[in-house]
Amino acid sequence: MTETTVEAADPASITSRAEFGRALTALRTRAGLSIRDVVDASGALHGTVAGWFSGQHLPTRASEPSFRAVLAACGVTDETGADTWIAAARRARQARTKRRDTGPVPYRGLSSFEEDDAEWFFGRDDITDDVLRRIRAAVAGQGPRVILVVGPSGAGKSSLLRAGVAAAVASDETDLRDWTPVVLTPATAGPDTLSDALEVDHPTVLVVDQFEELWTAGEEEDRHDFLEHLAQPADDIVVVLGLRADFYGLAAREPHLVPILESGPVVVAPMSAAELESVIVQPAAKAGVTVPPELVKVLLTDLAPRASRTKDEPGTLPLLSHALLRLWQRAERRTLTVADYTAVGGISGAVQQTAEELYSELTPEQQRLTRRVFLRLVNVDDDTQTRRRTPRNELSFGDVDAVDEIVDRFADARLLTVDEDSVQLSHEVLLTAWDRLRGWIDADRAGLAVHRELTRAAQVWEDSDRDDTTLLGGGRLVLHDDWSRVDDNADALNDTEREFLARSVAHRDAEVEAERRRTRVLRRLVGALTATAVIALVLVIVATAAGISAHRTRRRPARTRRRDVAPDRDRLVAVVGHRTRCRRPTRLGRLPGRRHRGGALGTAGHHRCTYPRASGRTGRPPPGTQHTGRGHCGRCCIRRHGAIVGGG
Repeated sequence: MTETTVEAADPASITSRAEFGRALTALRTRAGLSIRDVVDASGALHGTVAGWFSGQHLPTRASEPSFRAVLAACGVTDETGADTWIAAARRARQARTKRRDTGPVPYRGLSSFEEDDAEWFFGRDDITDDVLRRIRAAVAGQGPRVILVVGPSGAGKSSLLRAGVAAAVASDETDLRDWTPVVLTPATAGPDTLSDALEVDHPTVLVVDQFEELWTAGEEEDRHDFLEHLAQPADDIVVVLGLRADFYGLAAREPHLVPILESGPVVVAPMSAAELESVIVQPAAKAGVTVPPELVKVLLTDLAPRASRTKDEPGTLPLLSHALLRLWQRAERRTLTVADYTAVGGISGAVQQTAEELYSELTPEQQRLTRRVFLRLVNVDDDTQTRRRTPRNELSFGDVDAVDEIVDRFADARLLTVDEDSVQLSHEVLLTAWDRLRGWIDADRAGLAVHRELTRAAQVWEDSDRDDTTLLGGGRLVLHDDWSRVDDNADALNDTEREFLARSVAHRDAEVEAERRRTRVLRRLVGALTATAVIALVLVIVATAAGISAHRTRRRPARTRRRDVAPDRDRLVAVVGHRTRCRRPTRLGRLPGRRHRGGALGTAGHHRCTYPRASGRTGRPPPGTQHTGRGHCGRCCIRRHGAIVGGG
């Protein structure tokens, strides 16, 4: 291959991507190599190397070894020279100027037009005038003070509300110059700021863009509070809501929004061919660039409605804008060409090509991190997915520096929008236009929904100063803990989520152990009480039996004593009576035939003594035994019968 004389480029003077690409191409040309030759010599990927030479991509820290190999293939073999080229790549990355060092960029890619971009916003004059007319009617008291703007994803609602409506209200050229436009989104503002925005002290046109975030990023209680205040706006405020069409059904379920829907929303319809041509040609013309008619024709053909387009396919305006931006970045002259349009992948493939080129430049570890980053930027609900504004501190997983580099690279390509404290997809069209991202989402929609719930719960825990009452428990903890143990899901957790889940599990285990201890104590207590009750019952039974036995024992001697004493008592009575008769025989003798209990009287004062009835136990003579004695009968009786009392 013959060597071509090309002026050597000084890498120290490079300040932009375009300059970097031209300088690297000059280096390759001086070496007499084609891109294929460099790829074969360096072993780097063809898409990566081609991107470096075209200025579309820049080497990163991860791809630095491959870039040094490319430099070596082109003749830069000394380490100092390679370091100079690497420093040039870093300067070009920080500059973020893709095409020219000076001059405005007429297209916004996937990003929305902001208020400051009003001069570059074309194609929506009619619908902008319609919204402004309704605002004037509301100000005059002749129309509703809440205006709803509805359109499908990708129809250009955000650009219309920001670069169209809000910019016109702020302009001195309209009769609304005394009114102040305020633009916010529910996810960015938060529930408190959103509600406070309805309380104004001067005439205000409040524009709530991406109103669907009230459902996707907010709590139900906060949504109801805001809608309750929205139903009765003050006299010095007009509210304009931008709602995605597929959330219209959810809005219709809110009683406070029904009157607003009934008043008739402003529908953002697809652009006409004339409006589309205005979007393509006029920004370029303002920047001094020509768009030839043949390119306009190709673009309009690709934008024409297709019968095969599904109802879930987003609008094509973001795709058109991204393709035009890529054309602008690629064009070397001041004319956009069909060849360049084909090279960037056209409307349908520009986003896919850009994302894949960036992804292919990454190392395997960076690619894994990229998957985790992009899945965090998505909300999933049944069959619907929306982009999600994600705080930067939520991306604190894995190698934080590598994550930041990935975010910066995709932000440079305008696939991501980055501000001071958050990251989000530049447009929801990326959810379907990039096949790889769509595959990631469809591969585990249920798991992605579980992760989003865990993220919200961890944020509540963090906001509450890590209060234990906000920890997960019960079935929710089981669900999230099981999910984290599947595949590499645990690696997708950031530091806060990982600590939150660990604390929840530890708290659950502590409660289970405490419950087990309480159960053991209760079991011991119940056992002790049961044993005590049994012992007490036995003691009661024993005591009762002993009492009954003692009672019986006490009663038995008493009956025995009564049986033993009764005969003695009868004999005593008989003896006493007998002695009485013996001492008074005359008086007793006057009672012929009179008997006393002890026996019968005789004629001479004597008596016939009859022994009283005695029991077998006394050993006394049986009843009816008689005896005759001399002297005192009492003595006789005492001697003979063992009476208790003696005579006298």
